[in-house]
Amino acid sequence: MQQFAEDAGELTALRRGQGVEGSVQELGHGILGLGQEFPAGFGDGDGIGAAVRGVSFAAHVACLFKSVADADHHCAIDAQLVAQDPLRAGADLGEHLQHKMLADAEPERTGLGIRGTSNRGRGPAKGDVQPLRGEQREISGGRAVRAVRKRLDLDRPVPRSLIYECVDLATQAPTGRNRQRWHFIVVTDRERRRLVGDIFRRALTTGGGQPPTERDLPRMFAHPGSMERISDGLRHLHDNIHRVPAFVIPAIEGRTEGASVLDQSMTWGSILPAAWSFMLAARARGLGTVWTTAQGPLERELAKALAVPYDEVMLAAFIPMAFTIGTNFKPAHRIPREQVLRWERW
Repeated sequence: MQQFAEDAGELTALRRGQGVEGSVQELGHGILGLGQEFPAGFGDGDGIGAAVRGVSFAAHVACLFKSVADADHHCAIDAQLVAQDPLRAGADLGEHLQHKMLADAEPERTGLGIRGTSNRGRGPAKGDVQPLRGEQREISGGRAVRAVRKRLDLDRPVPRSLIYECVDLATQAPTGRNRQRWHFIVVTDRERRRLVGDIFRRALTTGGGQPPTERDLPRMFAHPGSMERISDGLRHLHDNIHRVPAFVIPAIEGRTEGASVLDQSMTWGSILPAAWSFMLAARARGLGTVWTTAQGPLERELAKALAVPYDEVMLAAFIPMAFTIGTNFKPAHRIPREQVLRWERW
């Protein structure tokens, strides 16, 4: 335990002598060692010893968190979580530092990620690119980015710093004629989430959209249990939507009612890739999302609730977002490649 106190107490000197990278690495070794000394459940049981160990652990985690916040501006610090659940806070910190150290060990890549910044409180500087983190390497290596409905952590807030990073990456997507008409409306306020969540629930019950065709049905039910799992997950999301910590609603200037195929493709093609890029960036940061079109049936009402000028701006999707419970997501069952891929002609 003395070693951890020294790690935290000497952080200022570390920053001066080795720079931010060195201090973060030192803290990474410290928190990993702390986890080894106090495994899960260390504070269980009776007696003063357990209480003392718990207080000591909480104090060290809080100290390490503050030190990392000073040294590494990508680390989102949740003071309330540190106070209420130091074990979980320590685990979050350890995961962040592991990603940091892995990224530092790799050459810089520009395909995913956002560079660091010293502009604390205002998010990363746009255009800066950070090396790939662990989850980002998984995505680039082919790991699935799944829709998450039942494994969203409904009690953990999403830091604004991560949303800044996701938006900065999203706006690197294609945009027709470089017009950049995209917008991202993020709802985190509790009362507003209740209002928007109520609209979401009612939108789900309205149905809408064209019914499945004869070609659709065999594909939908090609893998037994898939549709049942989707329906079960949707019911869970319906019942708990007000608890989801963040809603992301991508929007674009211009409406497509009565527009030509060309105009429609230019409009949708200038927001949907950006929204998907946002979801990829979220997955790379430990966040789960699920694409829904619940904004559609009651779009005018939702636009009014969010002060969106309906006649000028179109809401493109409704994306609940939260940290995931676990990260062991498996690829979805899909129809064979041979039914999807066509060479040279239809």
